Amino acid sequence: MPIRQTTNRSAERMLDILDCFMGGDELALMEVAQKVGLPTSTAYRLMQTLEARGFLKRDDAKRFSLGEKVGDLIEAYTGGRFDLLRCAAMHPMEALSGKHNETVRLFVRDGGYKLCVEAVESTRDLRHIVKIGERHNLIRGAAGKVLLAYMPEPQRRAILESDQLEEKIRKVYTDGYAVSFGEREEGLVGIAAPVFFGTDQMIATVSLSGPTSRFTESDLPEKIQDTLACAGRITRELSACWQYKLGGSTS
Repeated sequence: MPIRQTTNRSAERMLDILDCFMGGDELALMEVAQKVGLPTSTAYRLMQTLEARGFLKRDDAKRFSLGEKVGDLIEAYTGGRFDLLRCAAMHPMEALSGKHNETVRLFVRDGGYKLCVEAVESTRDLRHIVKIGERHNLIRGAAGKVLLAYMPEPQRRAILESDQLEEKIRKVYTDGYAVSFGEREEGLVGIAAPVFFGTDQMIATVSLSGPTSRFTESDLPEKIQDTLACAGRITRELSACWQYKLGGSTS
């Protein structure tokens, strides 16, 4: 029994360590040790094990980040669960990204987080990168606000920090889209719109994002309309894909 307890405790600590990297950060050993409340020597031993198994990697500056094994798990998780959604979304996302040469992403809600399940990156040097499989807080950013706006109110209130935020989220629901300025990262603008399954079940949100210098006041109306149009097209494509799948399964 003591051996099993020790093994379980080590596994819990390893999971705590991996949680430190959920935002896609690169962290030094001391930073991880402080975050999880472990002695540096203990954290280093556990991180060495994670590194040896491919769950962490280390650069020349001895900073750690998530390793390739995590990417394999992410691909298995997002690919299997969201194949139909990703298939329906890809062409509309490519069209939106191609028109403005900005990054387009597709998010779903994963508990209290937004999970990126698909992305089309801008080809510009200055762009903001969120990798497929990354999770971020729902409260910050346009995509999170859209996901919050369509949540059942009791669940939403459990996440929101104030009545003022609740009012902003209700406005997103009324407007049918969200715009954020520097909420997740200074100098970044995001526009997001809901994707539906059927007529009223919101299942995802598509976002267009880039630096403020390319999202000026004169540019915003067109970018908002194009993002809404992209979300609408994904909704229609998803319905068509679902009908095709049903037809294929019964033929």
